[in-house]
Amino acid sequence: MSAFIKFEALQNEQFVKVNGKLQPDGALLAVEVNTTRTAKYEDDQDKMQSVIQFIDRESHKIKVLNQTIALSPETVYRTITNKPSSFGDFYEGEQVKIRGYFEHGGFLPSKITAQETYDFNVDEIEGQISGIDYDSRTFFVNGIRIVLDNHSLLLK
Repeated sequence: MSAFIKFEALQNEQFVKVNGKLQPDGALLAVEVNTTRTAKYEDDQDKMQSVIQFIDRESHKIKVLNQTIALSPETVYRTITNKPSSFGDFYEGEQVKIRGYFEHGGFLPSKITAQETYDFNVDEIEGQISGIDYDSRTFFVNGIRIVLDNHSLLLK
């Protein structure tokens, strides 16, 4: 059973899973921040889930959560039903889950899987906290600034 925690309990390099909504300024407004790492997160890969905002087919880049992500020849693509796919099958506005690693200021994707796209999608990030500002109640995960308001839930 989850318990509530205070913002001050968050620490750098702590694993978090954040559900929220991307704001016009590029920050993710957290609805829920969960600090419990369960067996399904044991692969140690960072994750992000949101809609594709832009695709650059020539340079093999996509934009998700205001992050420009360069795709490599090793990136694996999957359909909603987890069947093999290709970069050409993805489109702007499509909901995707991206697994990979956040390194040197950029996200390095290993796998991109199409997700069911709805009228209202919740954005999701999983990874380690890389910076915290306790005064402004913000922190960073995978290069994305996470902001909290009075409705944000922090769970242990």
